[in-house]
Amino acid sequence: MNNFRRDIIPTRHIAIIFLVTFFMVMLIGVMLMRFLDQKFVLLAEVFIVIPAYVYVRYKHFSVKRVFRLNAISLRMGILSFFIAVSTIVITDEMDRTLRSFFPIPSWWQDAMKAVVEIQTIGDGIIIILAAVLLAGVAEEMIFRGLLQRSLEYERDPFLAVVLSAVFFALVHFNPWTALQITFLGLVLGYLSWKSKSIYPAVLLHALNNLVSIVVLNLDSADLSIYAGRIHVKYYWVLLAIFVLLFSLWGFNRESERFYHNGGFRNEDW
Repeated sequence: MNNFRRDIIPTRHIAIIFLVTFFMVMLIGVMLMRFLDQKFVLLAEVFIVIPAYVYVRYKHFSVKRVFRLNAISLRMGILSFFIAVSTIVITDEMDRTLRSFFPIPSWWQDAMKAVVEIQTIGDGIIIILAAVLLAGVAEEMIFRGLLQRSLEYERDPFLAVVLSAVFFALVHFNPWTALQITFLGLVLGYLSWKSKSIYPAVLLHALNNLVSIVVLNLDSADLSIYAGRIHVKYYWVLLAIFVLLFSLWGFNRESERFYHNGGFRNEDW
């Protein structure tokens, strides 16, 4: 058996890891809200990777390999940025369209806004640190690293990307954004599979969260150049689709070039 296959975690073990993670994060989140402030609940994000990390170290697996912490080329990073920006625009329009048919209850919107509303510099630091940096890294380590990588070997890449995306949407516990998050998860999964690294996905994930926070803290009038009362202006959507397709084409070519030039090694997969 090849050395890199030794670090594949069985899905039954992953299920246990996720179960432990869920209860641990819920408990920590409740404690942070109870003794500090509701915005501090976002810091619970850092704890989602701890059970998986403990398991990996206990099994003497490679942390880099299991969580796909592999280097990418500069070109892949640049293309990942364009993929991220265009995906965010498309996802935003999906969100706006679905909300026009299935409005989010006001109590849910108020609860979400209360968590990410920036009123002080301290709020901004906590929210950006937790919801952008920690969430972007920790969630991708778990979903596109540990989970998807193992599914790619136990099943196949296509099914692995789809399953990780669906599960990613389910654990957000928000039925009004499930389709949008699934779409985002598909792009995140594809980038991770193609690059054999979570870094492109981390960039997209972090930027998506950052944009969401900024939009929630702005008045709709401040976004008039970008969107109307309901929808994103059609020319931004068309431009985003074109940029996404072109950037994905370039990303695929760059991934293959990087692979053939020795950027990927079997032991890193």
